[in-house]
Amino acid sequence: MTPIDDPDERLSDAVTLGAYLRRKRQEAGLSLRQLAARTGVSHSYLSRVEYGDYHHPAPGTLQRIAHVLGIDHTDLFALAGYIPPETLPTFAAYLAAKYEMPDQATNELRALFKDICRRYPVRERDPAPKTPTEQPESTYPHHDEQEPQP
Repeated sequence: MTPIDDPDERLSDAVTLGAYLRRKRQEAGLSLRQLAARTGVSHSYLSRVEYGDYHHPAPGTLQRIAHVLGIDHTDLFALAGYIPPETLPTFAAYLAAKYEMPDQATNELRALFKDICRRYPVRERDPAPKTPTEQPESTYPHHDEQEPQP
């Protein structure tokens, strides 16, 4: 992703996710159809996001849009009300922060988690996919708008 020259100006003009996306798309010189083609997201869905019909697109969709527009996906996550995956704590840190328990219990939970990771296809999510086809599944089950599947 292209770094943003003035971090203080990243979101200053944005009132909503849609307004910010529309401005960034226009600054990139892209039509909705061009952005749709590059992200793999339908132009009608993108239009509805820009016009405020959808406030919480799937995080993977936001990552793809950010990648194409050359903007920081954390800005889009913030506007949509999400926490970026790369800022989430590790499993052990989460357990220590959330629960009071003996070290032995924490160690047992970590061992169980490692066992689950060996038995199932568990992997850490990439912070930002490189191409639209590498979209990770959502870490955020509470997003309320799914892009319609073709």
